[in-house]
Amino acid sequence: MREWAEQGAPTVGEILRIPPGGVAALVGPHGSGLTALGISLLAESSSGTVVVVDGRGWFSPETAWRAGIAPERLVVVRRLGAEEVPRVVAALVDGIGQVYVELPTRLDPTALRRLAARIRARRSRALFRSTSALPSGVATLTIEAVDVVWEGVGRGYGRLRRRRTTVRARGKAMGGTARTLELEDDGANGLRVVSGVAAAATGRAAG
Repeated sequence: MREWAEQGAPTVGEILRIPPGGVAALVGPHGSGLTALGISLLAESSSGTVVVVDGRGWFSPETAWRAGIAPERLVVVRRLGAEEVPRVVAALVDGIGQVYVELPTRLDPTALRRLAARIRARRSRALFRSTSALPSGVATLTIEAVDVVWEGVGRGYGRLRRRRTTVRARGKAMGGTARTLELEDDGANGLRVVSGVAAAATGRAAG
């Protein structure tokens, strides 16, 4: 078993950068560690306020605290209907530079594209968490969970020790390169990069 991370290893924020005006899509099933990854990216990108728009009602503030976001920097907005999410996020990006959004299952693609255009115009940073791919033209960076392994449980019993998630990142924000990263999370110390492999992309980079 490898140690958590080699000394001097890059952080997720150093590898997966979200530029001002950027929209990152976090795509994968529940329990894959993408919420922790998204919050970690925002925690590293700025010391300002981080707003979480919880369109599903599942977000735990402890995820943000473990990522290094102090309680006074965190604002959580809950109990929104699908039709309210784009309007609320649009209002938030006018005054706050960083927004994490747990997207509801049904959201109008046109409204989502308009919201992405507003984020670009305001040069804010946004992460959209979804269990399915976003419409084309929305994300400048797509991070997809391709494998998740839980360690410490066998034959129906035991104690969870860590989660290992493999993600694939692609899009304009990656400069035309697709990259696969392996991340580990022990539930206490935040995400660590275990390994990363860059692969030259062929053709035009996707959203």
